[in-house]
Amino acid sequence: MNLNRILSLIPVCLITVCLNPGHSFAEGSPNYSQLERQCQGEKDAGCCLKGVRKMKEGHFTEAQDGKCPEGSKKNSLPCSGGKEWCESPDRRT
Repeated sequence: MNLNRILSLIPVCLITVCLNPGHSFAEGSPNYSQLERQCQGEKDAGCCLKGVRKMKEGHFTEAQDGKCPEGSKKNSLPCSGGKEWCESPDRRT
């Protein structure tokens, strides 16, 4: 790919990001280590860590403000202090 072609793609990328501000490039690969660290301050850290482990195993993303994107299903473990995550229909196990 030549330099002119690369430079011509930059505006397209910027427009895509600007028109979709809710998107995070981290969505595809959540920082599970950071989520595990957040569990340390929870009342039931064990439950929280189990939830993060479940998210990691299924490659799920954390629910944002208790909500999931359209077409996804929110899930969690039946214990207090756990994380909520979003399961896409094509990734549910």
